[in-house]
Amino acid sequence: MSPTLKQGDIVIADTWIDSEKIAVGDIIIFEHPEIPKANIIKRVSSLKKNSVYVLGDSPNNSLDSRLLGDIEKEAIKGKAKILIRNAYIQSL
Repeated sequence: MSPTLKQGDIVIADTWIDSEKIAVGDIIIFEHPEIPKANIIKRVSSLKKNSVYVLGDSPNNSLDSRLLGDIEKEAIKGKAKILIRNAYIQSL
C-alpha cells in the first residue's frame, strides 16, 4: 500500500462497518481468501453486489485482486479510518 502506508505505520480500523457502505477508494482490511487468519489491507477499486475488487497503491508489487480475484464482502473485517505515522495522526 506504499506510498499511502509505510512499514511501521499503525492503522485504526472501524470493524463495525456495514459492508454495503464500502465505497470505491476506501481502504479495507479483509481476510486472505486462502490463508485463514491472514489479514490484508488494500484499496477498493470497484464494487459488485457481493464482492469488491481491490488494488494496492503500488500495483507492480501488490498482492491484490489481480492475483486473489474478487474479495467477498463477508471477508471484509474493517475499514481504515486513522493512520498514525511518525507521531502525528492523519484521517483516511
